[in-house]
Formats: sequence, structure tokens, C-alpha cells
Amino acid sequence: MCEVRVIYHSSRGHAEEAAQAVADTAGVSAQDITKPHVLPGADLLLIGAGLESGHEDRLLLDYLDHLPAGAFRGAAVFLSCFSGREAGELLFNVLQHKGIVVYPEICRLKVKRFRLHPHPDRKDLDKVCQWTSRVLADYTG
Repeated sequence: MCEVRVIYHSSRGHAEEAAQAVADTAGVSAQDITKPHVLPGADLLLIGAGLESGHEDRLLLDYLDHLPAGAFRGAAVFLSCFSGREAGELLFNVLQHKGIVVYPEICRLKVKRFRLHPHPDRKDLDKVCQWTSRVLADYTG
């Protein structure tokens, strides 16, 4: 049995919605890193963040930098962002520096600045759920 944890930081709520969908797909609960909690080690850590103009989430980077080495064997990243093909690179580097094997596919949910309908929409949530299923299958298979 693979132990999974889902954490996220969301300043506008987009990454939080995605994290809830990821957690539901994985059969666990999502943890907001800004709320008091204890994050026990696990086999797989699924990490969600919002990015603005391609800039990494400094609060999340600091949080990950303080994870104890060896607490997680693997990690995968999902992002909600306006832009940033390179987005997620710093997250990868911090995790790899901790000795965590990072899943190569980042799930990017594009946020449009002037959207008339809510984000993430059903298509975005379906995308992140399918990504989560692939990550879990690849990691446990």
C-alpha cells in the first residue's frame, strides 16, 4: 500500500480547488501548508501551488526546503498559473536536493486573467484528476 499526502498553498483559491480534486482522487485529504499541522512522512507527496507570471511560490519553496530529508520517497507537482513553461523548476530542484524522486510530468492548469467563468473549471479538474490517476498508477505500478 502506497501512503500518499497532498499539500498545497493557494493565495487565490485555484490551487486549493485543484488540491481537493487531487486528494479526492487519491483517497486522502488535502493539507493547506498555512494551517497548523503535522505532515507525517509518506511514500508519495503531491504538491499544489499557484504561480503568478511564472514566479514560484516562495512560501511553498521555504516549506519544502524545511522538510526532513528522507521523509518522502517521491513527489509530483501540480500548478495553477497564468504563464510559465518553466514554472515548477525551482520546486523540482528543492525536492531533488532533498533526495526525493520527482515525477517528470507537471500538471499545469492555465488561469486566464479575464475569465468570465470560474477557474478551475470542470475541464481543469478532470485534467488534474486524470494526471493524479497516472501518477498513482506509475508510482505504485
